[in-house]
Amino acid sequence: EMTILGVDPYVTTEQAAIHGVELVDLEALLARADAVTVHVPLTRATRGLIGAAAIAKLKPGAFVLNVARGGIVDEAAVAEALRSGHLGGAGIDVFEAEPPAGSPLFDAPNTVLTPHLGASTAEAQVAVAEEVADQVIDVLAGRSARYAVNAPLLGPEAAQAIGPYLPLAEILGRFFAQFARGGVKTLTLEVAGEPAGHDTAPITAAVLRGLLETATTERVNLVNAGLLAKARGITVVEHRTPDAGSFSALVTLSGEADGRHIVVGGTLANGEPRLVRLNEYRLDMAPADVMLITHHRDRPGTIGRIGGTLGAADVNISAMHLARSAPRQDALMILALDDDVPEEVARQVLDHEALIDLWTIRLGGDR
Repeated sequence: EMTILGVDPYVTTEQAAIHGVELVDLEALLARADAVTVHVPLTRATRGLIGAAAIAKLKPGAFVLNVARGGIVDEAAVAEALRSGHLGGAGIDVFEAEPPAGSPLFDAPNTVLTPHLGASTAEAQVAVAEEVADQVIDVLAGRSARYAVNAPLLGPEAAQAIGPYLPLAEILGRFFAQFARGGVKTLTLEVAGEPAGHDTAPITAAVLRGLLETATTERVNLVNAGLLAKARGITVVEHRTPDAGSFSALVTLSGEADGRHIVVGGTLANGEPRLVRLNEYRLDMAPADVMLITHHRDRPGTIGRIGGTLGAADVNISAMHLARSAPRQDALMILALDDDVPEEVARQVLDHEALIDLWTIRLGGDR
């Protein structure tokens, strides 16, 4: 009988248990596993996930397998661990460069290498081409496509009312996922104001697409987002109301994650997304590709010290919003940045005396 361990911040413990998986953190998995396989997309967070440091934490004689994406496993580190005998073996189907030229794994011992069998072989590409051609024929003959990836068509009136809110909804989902840092069991979506009078299912799908797109190797779209969320044990509760308060429309997400209640709200201003709420704080800020959020004690000099740390690292601030509960109490600062924040710089900011917590939110590009 085999014990299966898993690491996934977007799956609940209960949902993992249904499939016979014990959910743990990465450190525990590395310490306990006899074989490690990766099943994640290649993003900024997962590139080099299984590198020299992670491999050193594995048991002597453990196995590493990568059939997900090249770059998640550090090929040079795996090759070195195989030669030293620390790893008992490796199975690699995907490579940092494809086709791989001069990979250090080519002459490493106890290694099985395959040429990205699902995509990069002549047989796979022919099979995909034939499948696409068959579906085109089906559609032209009036039959339904078996694997539609586009969203259902909206009528002209609904498209005009709902369409502009889909980018906002996706941004809110992406923001919520990164701010939550963990599995969300129940997500409440409230659509208020103008769009509430129409079918808001596309807004729900857009939220889920943003929430899940970095959590799965599957391509997330408006058609399959609901199914992928259900498979991960995520329940979405939808509310619609004509009353958006002082806004013409308002989209709000709320839910429990890691013992915290999280609320993120947004609207459109001149057709462009704006963040207007984060937990109990009221905001008015355009989302940016990279945002740094600090929860800190409102003390003199804190903002200047944070700015100085970022400036010393050549990280440029393009916009800032500060919200606080009361003078010299807790405060929330959101910075829109022109540059990404290296992990070491984020740690330096968090080391400031007044800092309580910090998040780097990446809303565009490679997350």
